[in-house]
Amino acid sequence: MFVYAVVSVAFRCLDVYNAGSLHYAELFHFYKLLFGDALDDDFILQLAAAAVLRGSSDIENPVGVTFKDFDQASV
Repeated sequence: MFVYAVVSVAFRCLDVYNAGSLHYAELFHFYKLLFGDALDDDFILQLAAAAVLRGSSDIENPVGVTFKDFDQASV
């Protein structure tokens, strides 16, 4: 239960636009915070794009990373 609460708070903090999913800018800033100078910005952009487009068949309107995806990835 505690882990779910922490993951929920983390997701809400990252979802700055209250869209219910995380998109490129939010994920880029999150990954930049995590990886800092270890990875260059181009690689971090690729990571963010891959996360947002994962499981999406519509490249023009990606769903982003939903809470369910975020929760499963954090376990």
